[in-house]
Amino acid sequence: MNTPPRFSIITACFNAARTLGRTLESLQQQRCRDFEWIVVDGGSTDGTLALLEEHKALVDVLLPGPDRGISDAFNKGVARARGEFVGILNADDFYLPDTLATVAALAEGRPEVDVWCGRQRYVDEQGAPVTVFDADPTLLPTAMTVNHIASFSRRQLYRRQGGFKLEYRAAMDYELYLRCFTRGAVFERTNAVLAVMALGGTSDRNWRRALREVRQAQLEHGVAMTQAQARYAYGVLKGQARRWLERAGAHGVVDVYRRRVASVARSQR
Repeated sequence: MNTPPRFSIITACFNAARTLGRTLESLQQQRCRDFEWIVVDGGSTDGTLALLEEHKALVDVLLPGPDRGISDAFNKGVARARGEFVGILNADDFYLPDTLATVAALAEGRPEVDVWCGRQRYVDEQGAPVTVFDADPTLLPTAMTVNHIASFSRRQLYRRQGGFKLEYRAAMDYELYLRCFTRGAVFERTNAVLAVMALGGTSDRNWRRALREVRQAQLEHGVAMTQAQARYAYGVLKGQARRWLERAGAHGVVDVYRRRVASVARSQR
């Protein structure tokens, strides 16, 4: 039987031909080659499957067909994973060339750590850097302070705690990490930038739903009603104010907010 890889990277996609190339390229550029790539496609018709066929040597597992949402797609990928660590990489995001090598080095001799989480760079639609967000798992009861695509969880953690809940469609990653955190999972952070995310993803577009699901997850995992509701109201005010500024053309103010004010934003690299 083949030796399991160190990493299982899962990408869920649907009609992602326009952006999947940079995700694919980032995996080709990894210094650490000890990984498998599991792609869960929701029935793409735009050339995504042709692109994957063109690079089939990189695709270890392709799970085609419809699914019941992105949480279901992630769960399908996790179920097929063989690696020691599982990473979730969206079809419009990418790793830096040293990402997997950095995590492998950090994890050496640290079997007690369940989740390694790093910093995440945000870029705009043109690929220009906007800000870098730190990870701070100690603040998970207050907000999503672990960068999902810049985090790597032991596959055994999914077996112990379960996968993504299907009722969460925008904050499924937050609910999973909060569940693991409140049940005693060990998180360790690094200052290394491990992943790059483009602004405008599902949770960014469906920000109100994401806020409602964050509140739902907090209530489900022991956060007091008054605290969860106050954070929800604050999030709505912030989100609405940002969109008013964007519609008014005050993109510079929004940019300053993202760089200097947003929770756990530290510095740009």
